Amino acid sequence: MLRRILSFTLFLLAGFSSAVANVGIFDGGGSNVVMTTNAEIQMVWEEIDMTLKRSPFRVDESGSCSDRMSYRCRFLLRNLSEKEETIQVGFPLHTNYVRSSEPPNSMAMQVRYSFFAGANDETYPVRFVAEDEEKKFRDVFLWNMTFAPKEEIELWVCYEMGGYFGLASLYKDDAAWDEETSPSYHSSLEFALAQSFIYVTETGNCWAGEIERATFRIHQLKNFESYLDKRGAVEPYDEKLPEPDFYWNTNGFRLRILEPSEKEWTTVGEGAGSFWELKYEPFVPKKTISLSYYFTNIPRTAEDYDHFLEYCRQYKKKEVQKWKGYLEEYPNTADLVEEKIAEIEKIPDIDAAEEKICADLILEFYGVKTNNKNAERILPNFIWHPVSEPKEMDEGLKSALEKSSRGGG
Repeated sequence: MLRRILSFTLFLLAGFSSAVANVGIFDGGGSNVVMTTNAEIQMVWEEIDMTLKRSPFRVDESGSCSDRMSYRCRFLLRNLSEKEETIQVGFPLHTNYVRSSEPPNSMAMQVRYSFFAGANDETYPVRFVAEDEEKKFRDVFLWNMTFAPKEEIELWVCYEMGGYFGLASLYKDDAAWDEETSPSYHSSLEFALAQSFIYVTETGNCWAGEIERATFRIHQLKNFESYLDKRGAVEPYDEKLPEPDFYWNTNGFRLRILEPSEKEWTTVGEGAGSFWELKYEPFVPKKTISLSYYFTNIPRTAEDYDHFLEYCRQYKKKEVQKWKGYLEEYPNTADLVEEKIAEIEKIPDIDAAEEKICADLILEFYGVKTNNKNAERILPNFIWHPVSEPKEMDEGLKSALEKSSRGGG
């Protein structure tokens, strides 16, 4: 029950994630465009260079700004036929997770995203549609390309945009819900503040034949993470914001999650100029390339852990007070408020067994094996599990966690 309440809060606050799609082929005109396939034009290869950049504005608790990613994309396209071919090429900047609030103004959107498409000495005049007919893609730039018989054209597409910034879950997409363990206080360890940058490749299936090779690179990773280490989850906000009604540890451990996993990437070069590279030969465009940073609720210090336990102990009292406050402000919600308060009061207080589960989950995060059967049922749900290498742990935190672990029997 506690988990359902927290998950509902997360859903309200998290919004939708941003995902960049690949270059594809589209039919139709006006706003009635739809992704299609073509048997004559092959995408021979693609190279995607992604460069992490700080936001030009402060990334603070208001959530109004996020850091950015600059994309430089190269595609070699080949006409396989013996005749001239003209196609309408489309580049969606979002998948169906994001709804654009912008009017369909091509110039304004080109400026917003610094969008450019060109080949050789030619810059293509682009038009913009807010969404395709099937409402699968959002913010789509379109232009026409004409190929002479057997001609190859190297297409460049460049743009810049912010990633997703907001609340997120540390549970895997296919996490199994365990009714015996999920309605509990350790649910608070699931949530995180996340920054994500995503590149969706599925539109690459539009083209004829196979994609012979694909290369993806991420630049400025070291410098960007140094900036994150200094900044933390967010920078201070000028105005005092209301206390969140969910557990949030601003000093929590930061995780980096790469998809595909880090073991598939190669580090090229050394120092600040190094970059990460991922290669496929041939390439089947099914994978989503994503880089996410999670500022977790996992404690770093004994003080963080004490704060977490105190939140758990005070949770029911504060939730009841919150709903009673709603009733004072909206007297006509008495039935709803009474129902919610009744649900909250059914939640058992945190006990030694639940405290042990929380402590052992945190120990497991740091790479300490606990052999707690209750924790082991939950561990596979987390994106950070299994832990390949133990993490350095503050001695005061370790002592506090071990004390809780022993107290739970």
